[in-house]
Parts: sequence; C-alpha cells; structure tokens
Amino acid sequence: MMPNPPERRTLSRRLDGWALASLIGIPVLAAVLLEPGLVTLHGDNLIQNYPLRILVGKILREGHLPLWDPYIWSGTPLLAGFNAGAAYPLTWIFALLSGPWAWTVTIAASYAVASTGFYTFLRTLGRSVWASWLGAVTFAFAGFMASQMVHLETLQGVGWLSWVAVALYQVSRSRTRRRRLGWTLGLGVFAGLVILIGSPEPMAYGAIFAAVLGLFFVADAPNKPAVLAGYGLAAVIGLMIGAAQWIPGEAFIHLSQRSHATFQFFSSMSVSPSDGVLLLFPYILGGYHRFLAMVYYSGRFNLPEVSSYVGLLPIFAAVRMFPRWAPGPVKRVLWMFYTLGLVGAVLALGKYTPLSHLLYHIPVFNGIRAQNRNLFMLDFALAAVFAFWVDHVRAVSHSQTQEKAPLAIFGSIFLVTLALALWEASHAVIAYMVPYLVITVLLGAGVTVLAAVLTKMPGRYRMLAVVLFTVVDLGLYDAGQYWLNVPKNSVATGTGYLAGTARRQIPAGTRFALYDPALDGYGQVDSLGQPDLNILTGLPSFQGYGSLVSSRYQQATSAHLQVTFAPAVLSRPTVNQLNVSTLFTVPSSFIQSVPPSWQPKSSHTEAWGSARHPWFFGRTLEVQAVRVYLAAPLAGRASGWRVGGIVVGSGQEKWYTAKMSVSGKAVTLSLPPVPLAGIAVQATGRTPGLIGAAVIVAGSGKVYRLQGALQQQMAFPQWKFSGTVGEFGVFHNSARLGRFWLAGGKSAGSATVTRTTLQGQDTVLVDASRPTLLMRSEAYQPGWTATLSGPRRSWTVPVSAAGVIQEIAVPRGRYQVVFRYRPGSVMVGLEGSAVGVAAVLAAFAGLWAWKRRQP
Repeated sequence: MMPNPPERRTLSRRLDGWALASLIGIPVLAAVLLEPGLVTLHGDNLIQNYPLRILVGKILREGHLPLWDPYIWSGTPLLAGFNAGAAYPLTWIFALLSGPWAWTVTIAASYAVASTGFYTFLRTLGRSVWASWLGAVTFAFAGFMASQMVHLETLQGVGWLSWVAVALYQVSRSRTRRRRLGWTLGLGVFAGLVILIGSPEPMAYGAIFAAVLGLFFVADAPNKPAVLAGYGLAAVIGLMIGAAQWIPGEAFIHLSQRSHATFQFFSSMSVSPSDGVLLLFPYILGGYHRFLAMVYYSGRFNLPEVSSYVGLLPIFAAVRMFPRWAPGPVKRVLWMFYTLGLVGAVLALGKYTPLSHLLYHIPVFNGIRAQNRNLFMLDFALAAVFAFWVDHVRAVSHSQTQEKAPLAIFGSIFLVTLALALWEASHAVIAYMVPYLVITVLLGAGVTVLAAVLTKMPGRYRMLAVVLFTVVDLGLYDAGQYWLNVPKNSVATGTGYLAGTARRQIPAGTRFALYDPALDGYGQVDSLGQPDLNILTGLPSFQGYGSLVSSRYQQATSAHLQVTFAPAVLSRPTVNQLNVSTLFTVPSSFIQSVPPSWQPKSSHTEAWGSARHPWFFGRTLEVQAVRVYLAAPLAGRASGWRVGGIVVGSGQEKWYTAKMSVSGKAVTLSLPPVPLAGIAVQATGRTPGLIGAAVIVAGSGKVYRLQGALQQQMAFPQWKFSGTVGEFGVFHNSARLGRFWLAGGKSAGSATVTRTTLQGQDTVLVDASRPTLLMRSEAYQPGWTATLSGPRRSWTVPVSAAGVIQEIAVPRGRYQVVFRYRPGSVMVGLEGSAVGVAAVLAAFAGLWAWKRRQP
C-alpha cells in the first residue's frame, strides 16, 4: 500500500519552513553570486533562449502579442516556434526587468520550483524532513537538472513535473470530494504550465512520467473511478490552459521541417549503452574546463545530453533498497520508483532498444529527437530511493542491518563500471584524468566504508555523515559543470566587440548571412552576433537557430542549423528576394593552406576561375603566382594568358599580364606581388571548362588551394569583397531587391515603407501605375493579411506565397498597405487558454465558498 499523506500540520512545521526556505535560497544565492544572468549564458541558452526571451519582453512592452520574430529566418513564428516560451508567465518578466536580471530570476525560480516540488512530494510520501531535503538537493542541484541548465525550457518543464507528481498523489489519496477537486485543479494547472513553457520533451516525456506514477497511485486508491475521473479532468484543464502554446505550435509543426521526421532524426540523440559509465564517472571522457586537470569533453554529442549523475550514495541506495532487502511497508512505493527509473533509462537508450521502432510510429512523439532527455526519470527515481534509504538508515539499528550483500553488489558494479570507463576513454584522455580518477575512486571507497559503518554510529552523527558526503560528492560534480566557466565574448554579455563593426557593414533595412559550418571562427561568432544573438543587435538575418523552421524555407535555404546554409543559395534569385545584403564568412570557405609541394592526387575536377565566377579568398592576400593543374596537358602555344585580380576596396577586376611557365599539366602564372581579394584566369583560345585544381602562392610564401564550399557560388560583380571583421571576410550583394518592390520593376511604380514594428507589421505606401504584385521580402507563413486603404475604400486580403516570400495583388493607384500577422490557430489557442484559466479561477472560488459554508 502507498503511505497516506501526512496531516497538514506536518507540512507546516518550522523545520519544513527552514527546509523549503533553503531550497529556494540556494539557487537564488547561487544565481546572484555567479553574476546576474551572465555566467549561466552558454550553449543554447546564449544563442537561442536568452535572445528570444529578450524579444518577447520588447514586444510586450510595445503592447503587442509576441507572435512573430522578424530577425531570424527572414521572419518566423515566435509563439508557435516553442523555443521562446512566449506564453509562459515567467517569461513575461523580461518585459519588466533588464535582460540579465530577468534571466537570473528565471533560472533561480526554475530550480526553486523543482527542488520545492520534489521535497513536497517526498514529504507527502511520509519521508522525514532530512530525507526529503537530501532527495530534493540530489535531484534539483545535480545530475540531469544541473547539466541541462544550458536548456532553460527543459529545466523549467521538468521542474514543474515534480509538482505534477505531488498533485497526482494527492488526487489519489484525498479523503473528501472538495480536497480531491482542489488537487485536480492544481494538477491541471501544473500540467498547463509544463505546456506553456514550450518545450516538447517535458510535454511528451512528462506524459509518460505521469502515466507511470498515476498507474501505481490508482492501483492503491480506495476510490479508483473518482481518481481516474480526476486525472481525466486535470488533463482537460491542462490542455485548455496550455492551448495558447500547443495549438499554434502544433499547426506550425505540420508546416515545419519536423512534419515528416525520419527514424534517423527521431533516434539521433539516443544514449549509447556505453554512456552508462557516466552514471558513476560523469567526467571520465573529459569536461568543459580545467577543473581537476580535466581535458575537453571528447564523447558523443555534448556532455549535458548524456549526464545524469546524482552521486554515488543514491547508486548504493538503489542497490540497498531493492525490494528484496527493503522494509516491507515501503516495498510497493519503491517498486514504483524502480519502474519509473527503468522506463526512463529504456526510453533514453532510444535506437539501442527494439522499442524505438514502435515509439517512432506514435504521432507527436515521433517528432521529438531528444530521447536522451528521458534521463530525468532515472534521476527522479534515484533521488527518491535515496530519500527512502536515508530514512531507513536513521531508523534502523545495527542488529537489523543486511549490508554485506548490497555492499558486495555495489562494489562489483563500481569496479566493473570503472573498468568499462577506462576502456571507453582514450589513453590521451586518461593521461589528463588521473586527479579526477583518484578522487572518484576515493569517493567510491568512501561510499563502501560509510555504508558499512553508518549504522554503527550514534544516531545523531549518521545524518551529519550522509549530508557531508553528499555535499562533497555533488559539489565536485557541480564544480565541473561547464556553465561555471567565464562566458565567451558575446553581445549578450556586453562584450560583443565585433558587433559594432558588423553593424556598419550592413545597410539599414537589409539582412545578413553568416557562413562558418565548421566553426573555424567559433571564438568570434558570438561577439559578431550570430543568429539568434542578432536579435540583440537588431540586425535581421535570413538564418536562425531553433527547433522549428518552415519546411518551405528550409528546402530553399537549408538555413536551419547554426551559422550555415546551402552554399548554392548565393547564386540563386532567392538570396536577392530575401534582401540579403551582406555575407560574413571565414577564408576556409574559399581557400585551404597546403604544403608548397602540394599537387592533386586524384582525378577530381573543379570549375575554372572566370571573370564572372572568380576564385575568392575571403581575405586579402599578396598574390605572387597562380598555379593551375589542367585536366589534360596543354596543347598549342603557351602564351597570352592573363590573371584578373579583384582589387580590394574598389570592387573592380584588374587584369595583369603574367609570366607563364608550363610543366606537364601545371601552368604557373607569375605576377608582381599585389594585394588581391580574388583572381580569375583568362587563357588564349578556348578556356578549359574544368581543371584538376588551382593554388596561389602568397607573398608570405604560403600556398593556398583555391577550393571551398562557397567557391564558384558567388558571381562577380554581384558579390564584392569589402574587407574583414575579425576573422570573417565581408561580401556585399549589389543585386538585392529591398524590403518591398513591385513586380515589373520601376515602370510599375514604387513601394515605400513608412512604418514598421517588432512584429514585422509593416506599413507601406504604394503608388502603382498599373495592376501588379507587391512583393515583400518577409518569409511566407499562413496567417498574414494585408489591409489596403485608398481614397474611397479599404479592404483586407490574405497574403500569398511567392516561393519563400510574400506577395499580394495590388490595383492601379495610390494607397496604404498594412501587413498584420494573426493566424487562426493563435486566436483559438488564446481563447482556449482564457477559458481554461477562467474555469480554474471560478472553480477555486467555488471551493473557497464551499469551505466557508462548512460548519
């Protein structure tokens, strides 16, 4: 049987107050001491979650609903895109506080919600104050929750799931209809908050989490039909409250790149069985800074996605409290946690289990790839079992203990895992990990000794020993977390020293592109203001970074991933229609350094560097010679070849008569050293269409191969090199079409922007000499309308798609056009949330009135 919830006075004792206050105070104090908001800005938080929430705050301050983001992907849904958490009430604090302080409050509140919820859950299960406090600290401040600080939305969602667990239990054990209804409403509110946060993983995996706990609670409930009805009603309430997020979000998913997710995508973030060693040795493959002399993490994915370390004592507790050795009264509830942990571990393994192919066919669930984040269920279970063990240790006498078998099993698990961890780590990593390994082995030995002698200690010292060991163990783990590093230079931290220079390179009202898929300039992309950090600089981009992008847009640009896109887009009309004026890219997109004696060793052929498609460098080089390796030996007289150089600053091609020498298939063209941004070669007679390769010899004596992802993709003089910003070369596009234009060119009339907002709600003055189309460089998405106002009438029309951009038909004449974004799914979602919130408030008011009428 499940334990009955303690009486209300139990939870209001002074010691509970101090415990809850400390669980709230720890994250608040840590967040403030770690410099408000800044130290925790890493990874996805830095380049996605923080700038998106800043944008939500700005839009709310302007008095608009945060529906549209004009800064990334040439415009994209903001609320429906999930990542901004625009419908979550805590996000609205960004409209009231400065960015760093709003972020600090958000982080601190998220951990406070998780820790207090877990504490309350354990107390309702009858655990002592100390056991509940240790369990809450273990779950909330280590393992999954500590490592996932880089994914704020995941952190927030999982935090509220601890309160979902509280409400699930209370609904099943409430003795009166009024109390059951109250907790049913609470369960619905908690579920609705999980949805409003906008993270698909806590939504989907949280439903599984709730189902596992709910099944056990229902099985022991005295009134099963009433409990099931309560759970059903709570689910309806949760869906209604969360409607503002999930209804427009679901509509966007069907139009996004995830509408037809493949199995490879679905399973791509599965946790490998070999990553199980991190459960006992979290830094065996390295960390993110030099703590304990660790090297940089060298495992699969990144460390936060495979971490779930809650300490070694909970691992021993999981062995010791296995129902074979556990006290009889708690066996039932322990089975629930072992089941939950097993479900979480199996789901996290994803493609490494046969179940993955079955799960892939479940709608909605199959569109989520982060199977690894099911690890929160394993951590939840281990922390809960740890709390049960703590109470067992506090209560048991030495004569009652059965520690030999559990100690032997734990020792065997520790040693086997250590051997597997050493096997998994490379020799290069192990050489640097000796201090960490020594400390971890000592901790493992410490668990064994502590478990063996704990029950022999006087009762007043047992908890002190457990608390001290837990603090040391988890403190060492948290000290190795990479979010404790000093943040990189970034426009979010006030040190984006390249952003001002970049701003001067980008004409007002245009978009920029950044290409560095290998992250060769990674140390500067944040300082430059990579998407989505460009939200903070106010510079729109045709790229973005997030979980959802329009499938139409993705197919045309491949701009979904960080600082990359399809290189061929630079030679297509799309880049001009999207008003992309400026490209920042690293020289490796065009050239690669090679040894002076380098020669092509394959039959691979490349395009000739012509006047229209020269070989760009991405930087300025003092060129001394060009060496072209022909596909076939040169036939005829070897003379009359010229080299065309792109002169830096002028945007002109200057032709030079070069000194020519031939050796087999290699033609070398020497010229006086001259600083150039690119070259073309012109041969007498018929210029070969393909060559084997080409290199240049620079004034420094270095040799560069003229090959890269962007080589031959950029036509001259449409694209002109204008200098460098940090490590990035800057190119300008002279063929961009602007924000608005009329089909048919200038003869069709003019379109002038007179007003714009953060929601992309542009006002345009149109003067058309004939019926035509008004083209808009904003990315197309259903839900846009345009209101045309002339001297005699006004009318509204839906905006149509013209490839990836927008268009409307306009008649002859002069009038004003106002664009607005109001998709029907958003309106339905907002109405659903309003009804849900109103119903809950009315129900709580009714319960309060009911209570007052009771004698």
